[in-house]
Amino acid sequence: MIFCGGDESVSYSVTLELPDRLYHRLQEIAEVSQRPLPELLLRTIEEGMPPDVDRVRPQYRDALLALHTFTDQQLMDMVMSPHEEEKQSDWETLRRAYASRLLRWRGHPIPTPYEVALDEG
Repeated sequence: MIFCGGDESVSYSVTLELPDRLYHRLQEIAEVSQRPLPELLLRTIEEGMPPDVDRVRPQYRDALLALHTFTDQQLMDMVMSPHEEEKQSDWETLRRAYASRLLRWRGHPIPTPYEVALDEG
């Protein structure tokens, strides 16, 4: 069992079976970084998740969550479509950024804005 504590008022215990290779990688990182394995696992899960939408304005929250229903190709089209930075609204920027993080979370290598700019230039 892994206890995932933290700042939350409620915590849950989860039993998780890890492949041997992954467990040993995590254990090695925990030892080298002098961090407890449960803390490392919690941090890894938190960093691997799509962005939290709790701090997003309510009118955008549901629309961002709806992006989870999009196919990878739909998200990729949204992220990679040509756009003019100075004419892009805050909503469009937020939606593209969220779509990009979803694709990364789903395992797709997404270029950074810097890499995209190099390709366009």
